[in-house]
Amino acid sequence: MSEIDCDLPVGNAEPADNTNSVSTAMPVSTAVPEAGAAPVTSAAPVTSTAPVTSAKTTKQSNFQCDVCKRKFKYMRTYTIHRRTHTGEKPYKCNICERAFNESNDLKKHTRIHTGERPYRCEVCDKTYHQKRDLKKHFRVHSGEKPFKCEVCDKSFGSSGALTTHRRLHTGEKPHKCKVCDKAFNEASDLKVHFRNHTGEKPFKCEICEKQFISTKIKNIHRRSHTGEKLYKCEMMWTTDVEPFEKLCDKRFTTAYHLKRH
Repeated sequence: MSEIDCDLPVGNAEPADNTNSVSTAMPVSTAVPEAGAAPVTSAAPVTSTAPVTSAKTTKQSNFQCDVCKRKFKYMRTYTIHRRTHTGEKPYKCNICERAFNESNDLKKHTRIHTGERPYRCEVCDKTYHQKRDLKKHFRVHSGEKPFKCEVCDKSFGSSGALTTHRRLHTGEKPHKCKVCDKAFNEASDLKVHFRNHTGEKPFKCEICEKQFISTKIKNIHRRSHTGEKLYKCEMMWTTDVEPFEKLCDKRFTTAYHLKRH
C-alpha cells in the first residue's frame, strides 16, 4: 500500500513554508446566534451620535415671551419685559405717585425728591441722579459725539439728542398738550409748557426767591442779578476811520436778545 501525502502538520511540527498557503488567522464569524444564546458584545467603545446638552445650554432658552417671542435667560428679566406688553407698573412713588415697571427705576426716580446726586463729574464737580446722565454729561468735556444725523451729518453726545434733532427734519411733534393741543418735539418741553396751565413754578431764584416754571428761565433771570452776559456778537462792521473793520463784541444775557441785535 502506498503512502498518502498529508498537508496537515503532525504534532508540534511546523508547516512547510509555502507562499500559496492559506492564512491561519481566525475569521470573524457572521453567523446569527441561535435562539437563547448569549449575544456577543464587542470590546470596542460605542460612540453615541446624540448631542450632549448641558444644564447651562438649556437654561438660556427657558423663558420666551409669548407676545414677541423674545427669549430670556432669567425669570426676573423675563417678568420685567412682559410688563412692556401688559403696561403693568407695580412700583409707585409714594410722593408723586408716578409708577414704574422696575424697582430700580423707582429708586433712581426717588432721588429727584430727596435731592440725592451720588454721581459727580471729576472735571467740573457737577452732580447727577443717575450714572447714565453723568456719562452723557462727560461728553461735554471729552468732545465725544458718537451719534450722527443721516440727513445733515450733525453729531450729538446722546442718542436722545439725535432723536429730537431728527424731528427738525421730519416736522414730527409727538408730544401734545391735552389742554390746548399745542405740540412739542420733546417731552421735556411739553412738561414745562404744562406748568403754564397748572401754575406750578418749582424753580426758585436763590437771590430774590422769585419762582419759575423751568431751570432755563430761572438761570436767565439770575443773570439780571449777576450781570452775566453769555451771548456775544461776533459780527464785523465797517467804519470810516481806521480800523475800517471792527468786531462788534457786544454781549447779551439771552440768545433771544442777541438774535434781535
